[in-house]
Amino acid sequence: MELHKLALAVLGGLLVALALQGCGEKTAPAPSSASSGASESRAGSGASGAPDSGAARRDRRGSESDEPVVTEGPPGRIVGATIFEGTPPARRELAIGSTVGCEHASPPLSEAVLVEDGRLLNVFVYITKGVDAAQVPPAPSEPHVIEQTGCIYRPRMSGARAGQPVHVRNGDGVAHNVHVKSTRNGEPNSAQPAGSAAIELAFERPEVPVKLVCDYHPWMVAYIGVVEHPYFAVSTAAGFEIDGVPPGRYTLTAWHEDPKIKMQREEIVVPPGGEVEVDFTFSR
Repeated sequence: MELHKLALAVLGGLLVALALQGCGEKTAPAPSSASSGASESRAGSGASGAPDSGAARRDRRGSESDEPVVTEGPPGRIVGATIFEGTPPARRELAIGSTVGCEHASPPLSEAVLVEDGRLLNVFVYITKGVDAAQVPPAPSEPHVIEQTGCIYRPRMSGARAGQPVHVRNGDGVAHNVHVKSTRNGEPNSAQPAGSAAIELAFERPEVPVKLVCDYHPWMVAYIGVVEHPYFAVSTAAGFEIDGVPPGRYTLTAWHEDPKIKMQREEIVVPPGGEVEVDFTFSR
């Protein structure tokens, strides 16, 4: 009888232990898809739980670049200013002195960095990306003209189309030589006596800039921006203006001859029949 009671007691203890063990090992329910997504989102965030700033910036840039741009309709134009910050360098006298045939009423000054009313002059502003070649008119047959007057090239900075004739005239009573400095269009070097005909050049490949010098008079220099389209301008104190630009998205570039003045680019959208304003700010 006592053995029977003992067996029943042991059996009961085993049953209680098994019941308690089953309660402690209950399996946790699988997370719902919503809670799983929230966990993944937090894992990609910072400690504060805010979205990753880099991802946010990429999203904003992507949305801006993905915005549809109207590319049909009447042409628009690009206008702007080339602002100079700081004090421009002092303009030194050119080393013309009393060179025969190069006389001036007063000593001419360097135009390498020319600033008027806080505006940087002679900046070549042109489109470098986005032009549809099918919409570009042919290069003009009329020559782009460079003058030599008072032993100075005029204009100092200008633009021409690739393939357009370029004529260099000598209006001085002294000989010059027109020496082209170029990486893509050769380097012709031609003497030009006083009273002789214009030297005829043609630059078939786009290049910014093509440089002209005179080996007889080392202060003489001019720059030509040679491009494949007509969408360029040279800045003045009043700014710059590029007309007749088909609507679309473009990269606009501003270049200056001084190596201490960095080239700049801006992404722009020209609306149909409208205007976009772009100001470039330079320092030295």
